[in-house]
Amino acid sequence: MIRVPAVWVECLVSPARAHSVVRPGLTRRVFRRLFSCHQPLKIETIWLPFCLLRFRLEDYGLQNGFFILVDGYARLARQMDSADLARTDRPEAVNEFPYPLDEEETIEIARDYLYTLRMARVLPSGVTFGQVPTIEQVIQYPFLVVYRRSILGGVTFDLVDGLSGKRVGALVGQAFIAALHRRNTDSV
Repeated sequence: MIRVPAVWVECLVSPARAHSVVRPGLTRRVFRRLFSCHQPLKIETIWLPFCLLRFRLEDYGLQNGFFILVDGYARLARQMDSADLARTDRPEAVNEFPYPLDEEETIEIARDYLYTLRMARVLPSGVTFGQVPTIEQVIQYPFLVVYRRSILGGVTFDLVDGLSGKRVGALVGQAFIAALHRRNTDSV
């Protein structure tokens, strides 16, 4: 496991806003009312971990380096323009997940991402990377989970980004399921 400080990003979206974002269109609302599954069962805020790495790039003109955010559960990376997020103290009733990867796996995912940027010609070919990136911190990023009853009687969920207030895609949903699965297998 990675031994760096964890920081929490402040959730700026209210549960009512999250419910309005994932609310279905008019046709689906009428259909769901017939089967009494239009109201959410529960809305909770969770924090999924991301590891922030800083690569030193030579001959590129970036003083602070090149920041990459690695999602340990989805095993994906993306570029981050700035390391400045609205940080907060650890919330009281926090529903967080531990970062699942070790340092070597995290660095490998970040390097693979940098090479794909180079292959896509996002980074110029003359740019060279520093040997070892600096692992800055683990960021606990907020998402709101809106649980509702499915038409078949089970439970389904939608995820909303805790900063932008937008519905997130399938990859974040898969990461959430992987985090839940890991939490359940670790507790058994």
